[in-house]
Amino acid sequence: MEKRYKITLMIIIISLLFGCASLPLLVEGEIPPKMPVFIKAYDGDTLPREQTSMLLGAKFEKQTAIYIIGIDGRSTSSHKGLTGGPEAIVVLPGTHDLKIQFRDKGRITMSIDLPGVNLDAGVGYLIDFKADLPPSIDGNYNQLSAIRINMMIVNLETKNIVYQKMLNGWGKEVNQSE
Repeated sequence: MEKRYKITLMIIIISLLFGCASLPLLVEGEIPPKMPVFIKAYDGDTLPREQTSMLLGAKFEKQTAIYIIGIDGRSTSSHKGLTGGPEAIVVLPGTHDLKIQFRDKGRITMSIDLPGVNLDAGVGYLIDFKADLPPSIDGNYNQLSAIRINMMIVNLETKNIVYQKMLNGWGKEVNQSE
């Protein structure tokens, strides 16, 4: 998991320093990483990084992804589809109510509310998860109640978890001990 945070932090720093059009030098034959596009999710003029907070949804092997579909009751998505939204947003620091979409292709897609998330200025955060998902649901939806998905928001500088919520496969909050 440590490697994932370092790679994510590196992508954010490269995106901010050089912009999305520039990529680091690559070894011949290496596939370049896709740089996230950060969507400004606040009103007013664009502010410097030190005065904003950055949120990035985790994405794994084109199978599982977290999209940020709303903040403080406002949609962040530019399209009206049933799934998806930006992978990364820039917001003003403070306490926010986030709405994310957790999508595990072929198994689970759910919207999740993360109320009261406190974000500091000049800090990047990763919306991450830990879960033991079955290889397939195959119409057996009874198993969704037994699935546990630990949603968390991690400060990329300190690696501290600043927000955490345990859910079952239906998206219902459950106790950590259940």
